[in-house]
Amino acid sequence: MYSIFICLEPPKHRQNTITRYRMVEENLVGAVQEPVRNYDLLSMVMLGLGGSEEANYGGVLRLLDVLLSSKTSADEKRQILQEDYDIRMTQTLEEEVSQMCDLSKGIWDKAMAEGEAKGEARGKAVGRAEGRAEGKAEGILTSLKSLMETMSWTIEQAMAAMKVPEDERDKYTQLMKTSMSQN
Repeated sequence: MYSIFICLEPPKHRQNTITRYRMVEENLVGAVQEPVRNYDLLSMVMLGLGGSEEANYGGVLRLLDVLLSSKTSADEKRQILQEDYDIRMTQTLEEEVSQMCDLSKGIWDKAMAEGEAKGEARGKAVGRAEGRAEGKAEGILTSLKSLMETMSWTIEQAMAAMKVPEDERDKYTQLMKTSMSQN
């Protein structure tokens, strides 16, 4: 039995490679010799596609890269199959190439939509958190100013009365200075 894995965007060191993995006998305790045909029933082949700028770009690696590329149009794929691989394009084969193009485009579109949705959700969450923090800071500043004006208090007295946490007082002192200098 063979399992074949095609990696579309492998790490640089695996680009344009074909690697086979198979079972081997290893005696850990004792010495048993089993015929290879009894245990070597599984092989795995990993194909790492890479692109024309990398070494070893040719043969089946190029063929798969062309066929599975989301950047190559169906017409370009048909042309490469005919001219470079002498694959005669029948109506059935043309339909299958078009379906493969549609499939890779569909996968690409779905991945992009999911990425955009996650990015938008993350952006909204960050925006809400920042908005709440800004609103809280503005509310505290407004209250501090009001206490300072109506009670003739220093900023330290106003923050103490409002029970502003010690670790946030420098922040509000700086915000107050900035606010006062803008007025």
